Amino acid sequence: MYKETGFRVKRFVHLAGNPRHTLRLDRDATGRLAHRHDQTLAPVRLEMNVLAKERQQSGEVRAPLRIVNPGPRYAPARLIEPTTYGYIHIAARLQPRPLPFWPSGRKKAALLARLKKLARRLEQHAAVREVTLFDALAIPPFGRLPYIREHRDRIHQARFDVAVLVELESPAAANEVRQAADFQALLGTLRSRTADLHLFAARNAKRIGDVDHRRKDTFLFNHFVADDAGVMLDLWDHLAGWYTAETGLDNSELLVPLEDERSDYLAVNHASWHERLPRVMWRQFAKRFLWSYVQANLEANHVGAMPVLYRRV
Repeated sequence: MYKETGFRVKRFVHLAGNPRHTLRLDRDATGRLAHRHDQTLAPVRLEMNVLAKERQQSGEVRAPLRIVNPGPRYAPARLIEPTTYGYIHIAARLQPRPLPFWPSGRKKAALLARLKKLARRLEQHAAVREVTLFDALAIPPFGRLPYIREHRDRIHQARFDVAVLVELESPAAANEVRQAADFQALLGTLRSRTADLHLFAARNAKRIGDVDHRRKDTFLFNHFVADDAGVMLDLWDHLAGWYTAETGLDNSELLVPLEDERSDYLAVNHASWHERLPRVMWRQFAKRFLWSYVQANLEANHVGAMPVLYRRV
């Protein structure tokens, strides 16, 4: 069922035994709704803010967090206070590399140059702190991951080879910036070239440390889906503990949708490693505990994670 008032839609349909998943809808003129251009109504995601309100009203008891293969090395990550900034994350599938290290084509290189100019213009807006453009280096085959495989027809797989992160002075500035001409020019350039685009405004819910976009790091955007938003947020602390212990991760910012914002993902985690892509991939995939701890806990708690590794343009 769904209730619609103009472009404000609250809707709930069944997915994986959980009655509170939502429908993918088209956006309004300001790009307010996350979307895919196929325009189909299909169950795809939880909305954290709606879930929290509904569960509070209904008295629903949340499923407990389960930690598989616990160990002292993987204690929950040490967190610092979240930032007070706002964020707009735009992700688009344009021309993904068929393999890591595969060079970009001329058309994509020209588009990235155009987007970078538009990003610099948007940075002049009084409410904008920073605009960063990313080009994907590696996108895993998400369809092989247990949770994604089980719900492949209902999940928006995050195969985004271009991402833009707009950092705002505050979350309250999101609507103003989205209506700005420079933002619309950047968004319109992406829309005209892709059939798969996702956009949402966010705040920082949890933080290990600041992500420094001035560095030539390997950057991460990890897109989370789950049966239960609260369980996913609790599990994130433990998974972050694994990454700090096993990969030396020293920064991370978990972005969650603003109140009444629509997103195909419960959260998007942003982080970076101070190393090149080969080293980052080796430090993760060469470790057996990636599967026995990270993937095992994702599966045990009915959580899906779709990480994409990027370079800063």
